Amino acid sequence: MNGQLKIITFLIGEQYYGLPLDSVMTVLRAVEITPLPNISHFMLGIINLHGKITPVINLRKLIGLETKKIHLSDRLIVTELYARPVIIVADSIETVIKYFPNEITPVDYCASINSQHVKGVLNKNNHLVFILNLEKLLSDNDIQWLNALTEDRSETT
Repeated sequence: MNGQLKIITFLIGEQYYGLPLDSVMTVLRAVEITPLPNISHFMLGIINLHGKITPVINLRKLIGLETKKIHLSDRLIVTELYARPVIIVADSIETVIKYFPNEITPVDYCASINSQHVKGVLNKNNHLVFILNLEKLLSDNDIQWLNALTEDRSETT
């Protein structure tokens, strides 16, 4: 593979984003998301994914975009964050892109990008792809909230 990496690219609004392919567990069609009372600002709700409560993250809100209603054409990207499955809603899945690490432009050179959420920018196929930094998407409080929501509650009787 000669040091090439792979990302899955997806659209949110008109902007391309990418996640490392090895961090993506699966992609699903949109399903009904169950809202929760008093949830954190970044959450849309939860779904039952193979018998496990799985939180759905509102990436639009986290990156400062206007939120929108979920459509059946949207896709749910199941990924792992701090050893917990989480879901990110995308407007559409585009493709898998191969790239070399030296093709990434660091966000330091892109003043308008929130470097907290983005590892770098990839210019591929005439599109700028913001490669998300999953570990930096959420604050420590948000991570504690996710852990409390998804902790194993199996009974020990």
